[in-house]
Amino acid sequence: MTLEGKSHPLTIMISDEAEKLVATYEIDGRAPKEFKTVDGTAAALFLRTGGGSVFEGRMASDTFFGRYQHDAKRSGNFSVARQLAASPAAVPTGAFRSDTNEVWVLSRQGDSLFVGNTVTGWARALRPAGANRFDFGDTLLDEKHKVGSVEITWVGGIAQLSVTGGERRIFAGALVPAVTEEVRFENEDAILIGTLALPAGRGPFPAIVLLHGSGPQVGGEPWSAALVADGYAVLSFDKRGSGRSTAATWRASFDTYANDALAAVTLLQKRPDINAAKIGLYGPSQGGYVSLLAAAKSPAVKFLIIRSTSTATPADQEEYRLATLLAIRGYSETEIASAREFVRAKFAAPSSGDWGRYDELANAHRGARWFTEVGGAPAHDHPAHEFWRQNGGFDPLPLARDATIPILWLNAEFDESSPSAKTSADLRAIPAENITSVTIPRADHGMMAASSIHVTDEALPSATGFAPEFLRTIRSWLTKLR
Repeated sequence: MTLEGKSHPLTIMISDEAEKLVATYEIDGRAPKEFKTVDGTAAALFLRTGGGSVFEGRMASDTFFGRYQHDAKRSGNFSVARQLAASPAAVPTGAFRSDTNEVWVLSRQGDSLFVGNTVTGWARALRPAGANRFDFGDTLLDEKHKVGSVEITWVGGIAQLSVTGGERRIFAGALVPAVTEEVRFENEDAILIGTLALPAGRGPFPAIVLLHGSGPQVGGEPWSAALVADGYAVLSFDKRGSGRSTAATWRASFDTYANDALAAVTLLQKRPDINAAKIGLYGPSQGGYVSLLAAAKSPAVKFLIIRSTSTATPADQEEYRLATLLAIRGYSETEIASAREFVRAKFAAPSSGDWGRYDELANAHRGARWFTEVGGAPAHDHPAHEFWRQNGGFDPLPLARDATIPILWLNAEFDESSPSAKTSADLRAIPAENITSVTIPRADHGMMAASSIHVTDEALPSATGFAPEFLRTIRSWLTKLR
């Protein structure tokens, strides 16, 4: 911020020094000086310039703001925000709300920054373009083109998000107040580490724990800040054996995963700012199985959101996924039939102990071009076999039939990994008013917008965002549940 007086140009700056914010000023380009503190309080700052100007204010967040008196006629408010480098790690993330109550989300996924519209599902990865400015391309991960930009500014210490497409501003909103803190909890051999995001205020708030899909998983969902803006506390954590969470491996039984989830629920139950009567689980893909099991094990779980989870056993679901993958790749029906026979033998052997058929088919098909596509033939002592022995036959349907808590079960129209048509039919056959089954149109397994069935991970670079009905359905259902 620079103010021009009759003879004393004044520049005020905010900077980091020794891991704290410092307000300094320059007059006539001379060496910077720090503002004086008031009553020994570092946040209260005061300056009287040689030209008679008086600045008095406070430091809060990344902003120095207050009142100034320049002369007898000129006075008013001032606000100076620290100018951040265009680094994803330095940008305030969370939900931003416009004057018309539209909510957008700025989220950090690993080292990348994403912006998304929770109404339309539109989403883009951002790349640095200057101080507090980022550009985005024509699709989710497009790095070659610039079709729009994002700018972060501060007004009164509150971050403001502006999204521009071409020459037109498509969103402007302020950061929704929220509080985040690191949390730790334990189950069996694992120390599980995550983040709890809370709405501003005293609570108690309803809460939702975000579970994980298959494989190693870190963090939560890029859109979860929207739930915090809607009044829910959200707990996300790194899966056991992944990221910051400890354990010898990420592979475990569904029973262990369910107990991990319940350890998170127990942590929330003990907090005065959480409504213990309204704690639920969000289970994507494999996490849907885990959420059903956790709810069956404990009455502390009061609702479930299940996404892209089959009512078939994990072994049957995986066979479907691999067969669909081969079909997308253009393999013949004969090749797919041979692959399915081998996959069934691979999943059956760890439980039955009969490795003969598995070895026979592995030797017969080792040279087939589809063989590596379905994971090949791991040695008998490979950890993957133990995982399938523990979990491959898990049947979610009895748990779904017995559940009495509210369940939102989301299926995707173009799910290449889970037989969504079978799941929808199975759920319709359950005469239970507590289960709301919704098929999200034009969505893939990850609920990204899709026009046909495809491999979700391979389609990400050209994706345009989430299927519009996905987030709208979750937020609407949760609002009614409150």
